[in-house]
Amino acid sequence: VRFPQGLDSLGADAFAKTSLKEMHLPKNLKYIGKEALAGLNLNTVRLPDSLRVLPSGLFLFSQIGELYIPSTVKKIEPMAFAGLSDIKRVYLDWTRQEDVDVSITSLDYSGMDSLEFVVPDGTFDVYYKLLGDELNVPVTCRIIEKSALDQKGDSRWRLEGNTLTVDKAGFNYVSNLDYDYFDDKLKYAKVRKLIVNEGITRLPHGFCRHFLDLEEVVLPASLQEIAEDGLLNKVRCSVSSGNPFYVVQDGFLYDRRDSSIVLFLKDQKVLNLPVYVKSIRPSAFYRCCFDSVCVDERNPYFAARENILFSKNFDTLYYCSCSRKQKEYVIPESVTTIGDYAFSGIEKLENVQFGSGVKRIGNYAFVDAGLRKVVLPPSVEYVGRDAFSYISQLSFVDFSSTKIKALKNGVFCDCRKLTDVLLPNGLEMIGLDCFAGTKQLTKINLPKSLKILDNPFDGSAIKTLFIPDNVIWFYAIFSPYTKIKDVYLNWSGGYVHNDVYIMENEYRNCDITDDGIGPVKLHVANEKEWEFWKNEWQIDVVTNGRVYLK
Repeated sequence: VRFPQGLDSLGADAFAKTSLKEMHLPKNLKYIGKEALAGLNLNTVRLPDSLRVLPSGLFLFSQIGELYIPSTVKKIEPMAFAGLSDIKRVYLDWTRQEDVDVSITSLDYSGMDSLEFVVPDGTFDVYYKLLGDELNVPVTCRIIEKSALDQKGDSRWRLEGNTLTVDKAGFNYVSNLDYDYFDDKLKYAKVRKLIVNEGITRLPHGFCRHFLDLEEVVLPASLQEIAEDGLLNKVRCSVSSGNPFYVVQDGFLYDRRDSSIVLFLKDQKVLNLPVYVKSIRPSAFYRCCFDSVCVDERNPYFAARENILFSKNFDTLYYCSCSRKQKEYVIPESVTTIGDYAFSGIEKLENVQFGSGVKRIGNYAFVDAGLRKVVLPPSVEYVGRDAFSYISQLSFVDFSSTKIKALKNGVFCDCRKLTDVLLPNGLEMIGLDCFAGTKQLTKINLPKSLKILDNPFDGSAIKTLFIPDNVIWFYAIFSPYTKIKDVYLNWSGGYVHNDVYIMENEYRNCDITDDGIGPVKLHVANEKEWEFWKNEWQIDVVTNGRVYLK
């Protein structure tokens, strides 16, 4: 189809389920309706610069080889790419994360295991954080900057014994989202020493995330940028004397340009901040355990009190010493932010009383702590990923009075004694692995405000789940790794995929459970609404109002 260039609108369902093989969208297209390109098989789709919004179901159940999304697109509505399969490459052109409103429900990654995202030069770290942390892109996907599209291959990595050497500057275009990037000869667990050779200018976001046994890093004079989480492990570190930006001093890796601490180094027992330090990157506290915390009194940015590091005005709590023996801690009323890793690994800490001013709790803030219960005040607006994960004694959680809109990935992952959870009425999303491994959590009341469920219950003990009417997207509720036997729904009206999108692979092995008790039963309000399911998803609708998954 070739459109007249003056055409500015395509209505809903305009070319849905046709046999089109090639389509040239007009350059002045300003509006495109829901499911206008649904059910198609196209090699390439280039969206024109005139588009601002991609609607729900735009590519529903289509097969597309390459997709070009211009920077002019500012909003991608929920389920815009639901069911899109066999796609190999997506070109993105935003230069800042805040330039686009993308919901986790916009993208469905089933069948996209080898997907490549091609992004503007210099934006790798922006997209790594957006796609990996916010949108749950599969670990097998890659992020590639445009200029490095053809610079692939493993020759840039050289493993000799336990020493891994990075030889070429193009390495930073390979995403650490790809766990399989290292083959049998390059196992993460083997690497003890990492040498970054001259010519490398950047360490990308999350570069060392999977080198859990790394002990030493050698950095070159050419290095200009270490992205957030670029160095995560608490290691020994050395920097070439010719590097004008980075230097190792006073027990940490220091960036001269913004007077920041990038990484605390191995075997440091005391956190001692000199007068010249202005900021500390959140990831610098990863796997840290200091016996004491000290700050030069002349430092205008930080202060220490009772072996806890604060901002100078005490509105941010950065780090609590692991040597504290007190079982309880009262967070000062002045504190509004609890930083990443702030109380991580403090097993003796059984109870925290949160001050009424706390608004934000960072990533991994209490991971591996000794908390028995968590009660958050109404002031809390944000809780980061894995904030309360791997707490072996945690049994009770009350978030009911907070303003939290989303539970990030893994917030209560592997809290094996968790039995009671109270969620806030305004909650809209529960993220990946949020309650994974909660072996004693048998029930949960989901608030009516909930819209998104993204595989939160693997390994939990929940058997019956009531899904609120407002949910528009869920994934892996019927996973064989859950014990869920009965799911109650109450949607009505229209085709199912207009009201709610349930990933197609929900139904694979849905009857495999640990105790071998039959398939999941889907309880629905009105079986007439599910005729679409019966025909398209091969699900039996029986007269008592239940849908039995085959």
